[in-house]
Amino acid sequence: MNKYMILCAVGKNRLGIVDDVTTFLLEKNTNIEDSSMVTLGGRFSIMCLFSCSSEALENVKDGLENLIELGLTTALYEAENPELIKREDRITFTLDVISMDYPGIIQKIVHILKEHNVCIKSLDTQTGATPHSGAPLFDLKLKADIPASQTIDRIREELNNIASDLNLDMTLITDSINEAAVKK
Repeated sequence: MNKYMILCAVGKNRLGIVDDVTTFLLEKNTNIEDSSMVTLGGRFSIMCLFSCSSEALENVKDGLENLIELGLTTALYEAENPELIKREDRITFTLDVISMDYPGIIQKIVHILKEHNVCIKSLDTQTGATPHSGAPLFDLKLKADIPASQTIDRIREELNNIASDLNLDMTLITDSINEAAVKK
């Protein structure tokens, strides 16, 4: 029976860091099922879900010192088999936000989502400078879903109110194929 684990590894960004981690996992007879990797503040962060046998998992645990010697801080977490996780009918949506950058934007948005039982699947943000003035610019991309029994209209209304109050350029798009199938 396969084990499912999440490996988190963070280290100073450098050439070859992804190769080092993926080679380590391959040599330990694991299979990377899903991953997210990103550079943040000069550090490279790797999160990957992998599957393996119990024996291979012991080899991974015993070999983590090899990654530490490469300058990575690591953590290993048990996970569930994604195929066995109960999935109910859900409506998926994406939310894109662009605005001038200031503290609290993320919290205000995710608080509304929490109040409506929205399950966030991914959330990516970036800050940069506007092309003309150089003023700080904030960009948020979020993917989430709600139970099909729930309506997205109230969520959209509350998010639009926040967008108006905070001067955010916000776009919410539902997965119309998923939404249509659920309504049948």
